[in-house]
Order: sequence, then structure tokens, then C-alpha cells
Amino acid sequence: YQLSDIRANTISDAAGTGPIDLHKQSASKVQCNFSDTGIASSMNVSSTTNISVGKNTVSITSSMAADKYQLTAMGGSSAQDHIQMFYDDFSTSYNIRNEKFASGSFTPSNVRLGSVVHGDLA
Repeated sequence: YQLSDIRANTISDAAGTGPIDLHKQSASKVQCNFSDTGIASSMNVSSTTNISVGKNTVSITSSMAADKYQLTAMGGSSAQDHIQMFYDDFSTSYNIRNEKFASGSFTPSNVRLGSVVHGDLA
């Protein structure tokens, strides 16, 4: 049994009056893969900004409906890397800090970070 390709320009809503949207569904609304050298890939992200050593702000293009949403981040290249996520209660951005614990203190760690946001868009 082989499934054929599905190709379409628009997937219409149940009424046939327009394209579907994912504003109220469980699909991710923001995706960002970046490092200190820039964004490798993203969805619904306008930019990333280094705001202090090891701490970055990810700016969301289409705002979230509320300032509380589910954020998942991952990254690191060794057991000593630590990812810290900060919501800062903004519907338009979130902060991520990447640090490495070595010699009894935290220092910036320049590795690629990935993050995904789930929640409702405004």
C-alpha cells in the first residue's frame, strides 16, 4: 500500500470560505534554532538579540494571546551546559540563557539553542 503525495495551495475551512488557521489549536506557534552567530531556522520569529553575556531575547512576530504559554528549550554540547528559560511575562518575546558550569562557576556557552512555544496566538 502506497500513499500518494498531497499537494494543495490552500486547505479550506469547513465552510469552504477560507484557509484554516492554527490560532486555537495545539500546534507549535513559535520555533527558533539559533546561536550567538544568528538564526539557523525559525517560524514566527522576527529576531534574536543578545541582551547580556549568554542571555538572548527571542522576539515573536505574531503575538501570543497571553503572557503565559508553554516554552520548551533545548541545547548544549556537554553535561556541563545548562539552559535557563525566562518568560518575563511578555506575549511578544522570551529570554533564554545558556551557561556552562565549570570550575565552580557559570560562564557563557556558545552552542546552538532550539526553542518551541505552544499556546494560543492573539
